[in-house]
Amino acid sequence: MFRFRDREQTLPELIFDGLVLFIASFPQVWLWALVVAVISSVMPGYFLNMYLSGQLDDQQITMLIIISLLTTPIAVFFSATILHRIYVVGAGEELATVDTLKKVFNKIIPLTVASLIITVITMIGYILFFFPGLFLSVMLIFTIPLMLLDDCSIFKAIKLSIHLVWHHWWRTFSVLLIPLAIAALVAVPVPLLQQITAKEILAHMAALFVIAPMIHAFTLNVFYDSKLRHHLPLHLPNIDDKKSSKKRGKKASEAKPAM
Repeated sequence: MFRFRDREQTLPELIFDGLVLFIASFPQVWLWALVVAVISSVMPGYFLNMYLSGQLDDQQITMLIIISLLTTPIAVFFSATILHRIYVVGAGEELATVDTLKKVFNKIIPLTVASLIITVITMIGYILFFFPGLFLSVMLIFTIPLMLLDDCSIFKAIKLSIHLVWHHWWRTFSVLLIPLAIAALVAVPVPLLQQITAKEILAHMAALFVIAPMIHAFTLNVFYDSKLRHHLPLHLPNIDDKKSSKKRGKKASEAKPAM
């Protein structure tokens, strides 16, 4: 049974453990991975076909934007669900799926906003030049795990993700290289096609079905290794925990009999 290690890992160990975590957690996340694959393949493939054939008018472009805005929170919800269920396996926690769904649902708005911010920042980097986009993608890779698992705010999560990756960029990138390379091979050829067939959309969907949980598994494994390297606890105390501790301390001091 897989568990996150309580010591710093070598690069081969990180890659091996990421693969083991992916295999161990896949039975728990395959359904959510399928939903993410469908959302990320069918609708984009349909509208991309229309765009390549010149069939998109202004009204349809507006509809595409609206649909994209509506489906983004759905995709984020199921992607975050995959992330959290993989974490449950790696941490050895006994947490029901319904509890994961509740946790993710309660954070869906900030998670969606954070995902959009990360997308905009990295897309600007990719547009300016490929490597700035790649650099920023890796620097911000821990933002969503920090928000979901450590209850960080959006900007605190972004700041802490940069802190965790800053002196370990190449190490983090090297661990994520395998799933990211597979994702790039799947995603890059699509815009180059003159027309996308149903067979190609299904192939894209099948690849994402595997890639989505694989990226999360590798990310979580290097995430906790980075925490160890920065001498951070497995779970960062959140604001609610601090407030509760202060309240308990205040009550305890009030309960002491006067001397």
